[in-house]
Amino acid sequence: MTIERREFDALIIGAGGAGMRAALELAQADLKVAVVSKVFPTRSHTVAAQGGVNAALANVLPDNWHWHMFDTVKGSDYLGDQDAIEYMCRAAPKIVYELEHMGVPFSRLDNGKMYQRKFGGQSQNFGGERFMERYAPNAKDLASRDVVSRSIASEVRDGRGCGPNKDHVMLKLNHLDEATIAKRLPGIRQTCITFLSIDPVEEPIPVYPTAHYTMGGIPTNRFGQVVSPLGTGPEEPVPGLYAAGESACVSVHGANRLGGNSLLDILVFGRASAKHMIEYMKENRYHRPVNDDAVDKAIQRLQRWDKKGSGESATAIREEAQQVMEAHCGVFRTQDVMDEGVEKIRELRKRLDDAVISDYSRVFNTARIEALETENLIDNALATVVCAAARKESRGAHSRMDFPDRDDKQWMKHSLFFLEDERIEYKPVQMKPLEVESFPPKVRTY
Repeated sequence: MTIERREFDALIIGAGGAGMRAALELAQADLKVAVVSKVFPTRSHTVAAQGGVNAALANVLPDNWHWHMFDTVKGSDYLGDQDAIEYMCRAAPKIVYELEHMGVPFSRLDNGKMYQRKFGGQSQNFGGERFMERYAPNAKDLASRDVVSRSIASEVRDGRGCGPNKDHVMLKLNHLDEATIAKRLPGIRQTCITFLSIDPVEEPIPVYPTAHYTMGGIPTNRFGQVVSPLGTGPEEPVPGLYAAGESACVSVHGANRLGGNSLLDILVFGRASAKHMIEYMKENRYHRPVNDDAVDKAIQRLQRWDKKGSGESATAIREEAQQVMEAHCGVFRTQDVMDEGVEKIRELRKRLDDAVISDYSRVFNTARIEALETENLIDNALATVVCAAARKESRGAHSRMDFPDRDDKQWMKHSLFFLEDERIEYKPVQMKPLEVESFPPKVRTY
């Protein structure tokens, strides 16, 4: 295969919010930028984040970035790095105002300032009980998502679910009038109408916890540099390589992400990555030669899906992997169940080597894209379940029935997974913020 070669100052993989924010910053610095995306940028998964973006603007109620920082540290179940969290929360108001000045539309208050709100539905089980009052008596439906997920799963497990199979609960929005739902939640309403034939103005929405967000990812520092224990320390930067967004782990989310912090994360660290790249390129102006072995490896991975003949469907393997992760690395976990999940994911990874696709066309081949995504999903599933099985505690979204308590003495550390030999290394949580006092771990209640 003949590969056309072009030179750019920066190559950005993915046109979500982090990639686009970085590209904008780099382009404004007059650098030559390429953005490679599977989808048109406005169709990236960033548009699915409809919960708003967190920033302490204090337009409605008293607020400041320090409170936001505490909420994020607490929400992370104290597994978030406090230097990165402080950096993000301090930067949040400026980042949001930058978007406003670029022309991004925000909902407005009558006085013209940006609208801010707490917002939530009412979770009810089959008897109509607003059951979150039993699990989080203060925050109720606005408790952190790991708490809400466990509460829903507990209701279903204890036989109080809804529907013929009692396998979900109902989310009521009819305490909000139609005008409010249409104005504040248009996307969610339309999704319900399109896929469920349910208008949440009139009927409750069936809900159940699922995998929503990856709180781990490629390890980075707060400048977006990818870091690895290459030398003497746990965070040696890889020259010229950056990550931001859901693919990265700064770590500002720790063991549980707060709603509204995902959009903030991509904006803050997409921008921070670009600013660091600009400074890096002032010192490294000339392109390094391309590693032909790396190019060959990428081409081989692509061509592997040209294989014809009989074999399992990549789609079927992906669906089975989803079922395995739901059953063996779900809301509630135990050692035996996770260990079995590790073996099942390993087996699926082997079976994927012989899988085939049915479409070999070269243009807009979604089957090939989904097969490549399945390879990524299987690798991420293996990393997730292996590290989860090794972590002998409950913290945030990692809830173990055999180790129900958080263990700050043994597990205030991040897991680093190496795919080649399934090795796990650890690095300590950064408890020291940049300028303010540290928030020491304490019991997390809502």
